[in-house]
Amino acid sequence: MIFKLAFAFLFLGAIWTVVGVVRRLKAAGRATSPPLAHEIAVLKAIRPLLGVIFYGGVIWWMIDESSLPFGVELPLAVRFVGIAFGLIGLWLFDRAARELGSYFSSGVHLYDDHRLVTTGPYRWVRHPIYLAFVVIMVGVLLMSANLLIGLSGLLLVLLIPPLRINQEERLLADRFGASYRDYQARVACIVPGIRRTS
Repeated sequence: MIFKLAFAFLFLGAIWTVVGVVRRLKAAGRATSPPLAHEIAVLKAIRPLLGVIFYGGVIWWMIDESSLPFGVELPLAVRFVGIAFGLIGLWLFDRAARELGSYFSSGVHLYDDHRLVTTGPYRWVRHPIYLAFVVIMVGVLLMSANLLIGLSGLLLVLLIPPLRINQEERLLADRFGASYRDYQARVACIVPGIRRTS
């Protein structure tokens, strides 16, 4: 039961962060386009399918864990480590979203008055929100001890960076020029210490 409560806490925490994002965008007059208006086409097709598998698995797990296929035996300590991963990922997501403020976008998009954000978690990695989602999903895999939930969730978040990052970084380099290229050279892409550039 504690792992289901932990998942519910993480889910509500993520919703709280998204609500904060929406409020900041509305305050800046930026909530006029649909949430995925600037999304990459292949992600528009894949994300709903993986989302149905993931959330369907989570609902099944919440209702009747014993009948959900693809469960794995994990030591209790490992499942508690999953809670820690989830909390760290949630904190990183919230912190990065707050740092972006009204420059947050659900897809590949820059605003007319966009500024380059290099503070907060952006000091350590250029794409902390992608890192946060992966850390959260590793936590969910460990908490749920279920491959259907864990792998569909991980696939859901691992597909996004390879498809988006090159486009995002081209946009940022075009807009901010040498400032962005210097930032790119200094700061890791997603994993601290690994300085992959586009």
